[in-house]
Amino acid sequence: MPIPEVHLQRLEENLLAQERWLRTLRRHIAGLQDEASAYEMILALGRDQRLLRVLEDLCDRPELFDEAASDPRAFFEERSVRFPDDATLTVKAVTVNRGPRQYSVEARFVTATLKYGVGWSPQVGFYVLAEHLSADVADEEA
Repeated sequence: MPIPEVHLQRLEENLLAQERWLRTLRRHIAGLQDEASAYEMILALGRDQRLLRVLEDLCDRPELFDEAASDPRAFFEERSVRFPDDATLTVKAVTVNRGPRQYSVEARFVTATLKYGVGWSPQVGFYVLAEHLSADVADEEA
């Protein structure tokens, strides 16, 4: 006796639902892996003594910010600080309400599920930038 058609239809519906859930799980796992990698990167940068020495120099000699802003990667590499190739480095100076210039150094990263970065400024110290990609973007990339 063959399997009833209604059983086969229900089986197909259940299998499709399981496939969708499996894709969702894989996106979650990828997101967790990206987040773990982000923490590893943040920890590595925060513990990089060469980087900390360069930031000390910037704090002691604010005129170096202009040099760093023109080519941040070259500025840090000349001082033996290496950032991953996929890092976007920026050195910015802003003036708020005609006050003294405020400087910041940021390294930003983009993964399949996460945009994040780390930054430092003499005024506020160290900070973390994090932005999860929207579910729509993650679904399109999956």
